[in-house]
Amino acid sequence: MAEALMGAVLLSISLLTAAAAATDVPWFYMYEGPEHDWLKNCSLTSEQDVAEYKVSQDGVSVHFLDAARTHPHRATHSDDPRIKLYIIPALIGLAARMHGCNGHTMDQMLEITGAAVLKSPAYHKRKGQDHFVIAFDWLAEQHDYKGSFQQLMKTVTVGGMETWAHSPGFCRVALPYNAHYNAKSSSDTTKPLFDYFFMGGAAEDRIGYHTRIRGAKVLGESDFNRAVVITEHPGVEKLFPETCNFDKCIRRRQCGPCRAPFDSELYQNLLSQSRYSMVFHGDTPTSGRLYDAIGSGVVPLLVSQGLWRLGLPFSGTVSWPDMTVGLPHNYSWTDLWSISNMPEHAYQLKVQAVKLHQQDLLWNHHDSRVFNNTLIHASKYCM
Repeated sequence: MAEALMGAVLLSISLLTAAAAATDVPWFYMYEGPEHDWLKNCSLTSEQDVAEYKVSQDGVSVHFLDAARTHPHRATHSDDPRIKLYIIPALIGLAARMHGCNGHTMDQMLEITGAAVLKSPAYHKRKGQDHFVIAFDWLAEQHDYKGSFQQLMKTVTVGGMETWAHSPGFCRVALPYNAHYNAKSSSDTTKPLFDYFFMGGAAEDRIGYHTRIRGAKVLGESDFNRAVVITEHPGVEKLFPETCNFDKCIRRRQCGPCRAPFDSELYQNLLSQSRYSMVFHGDTPTSGRLYDAIGSGVVPLLVSQGLWRLGLPFSGTVSWPDMTVGLPHNYSWTDLWSISNMPEHAYQLKVQAVKLHQQDLLWNHHDSRVFNNTLIHASKYCM
């Protein structure tokens, strides 16, 4: 009875969130003209390049601008009195990956766009504090901005990977990575086979990656019946001497802690069959694998210092504590054992919360609300 009531409460919250997202989105104007047409000006950016970038974890800017072009709250004239926010359609990350734009370097294209915005009457109304630009890509975040665009970045709101104080932007809005996989249907009732899924990727000593080595070590020392490590790091062999026998694991559901080489199809398959996905600190506190877990309907285990403060988007909309489990960096197998013994009704409530918020956090969801949430959050907290 209690579980059903809580499920109904979560559903009500989701419906209210959807209704609010549809009505609270501020009207916006997106700059147009040759100074802002980054796709046309990038000769190395073919339709295939854009499509490939869009499905990558960094393809947020393409998703964002695609949604902006067809949004019902997009104003057609820059002097429309309903406008609350101005979007600068710069594809900074994509241009950096393409290494140049139709005879222009990336910096030249930034200068052209920056100068045009700085001269516009719309910019001078509030000195850019109602302007928004996406800089979501490691190359975009780390770029050394100069000239007009550097001046611009000091006054506008920037949508990026995290809300780092040292990153460019008058105000920062943390955005979700693009998940590699589309959300599972809410009617998918496949029973999870694995207690834990150790995410794929390098496990090494640089920056925060050492937490992944600890994750492998903790799982390797445990006696969980079903725990899988997928990694590209050969050193994990010492911690996980047994390779995964997937016939035994999947068909007979008998699998001790084991390791497997990274493979995209295998990663997706195992992730979708897991109860939990361990999300670790990498180059920065956040990780695209968090959104792979959400897209797969899997409860994320967050092992990342600073993630709660810097990298979880839309905290006013998304009930992160209801859909995740946090772990300290110095966790042990007893912490994981405690999580594995979570009452089933409590676990299912977290799964429900994950699925209810897929629309709020997944760019590639068929009914995504991420664009709406971005504009609502930017206008509420930055303008």
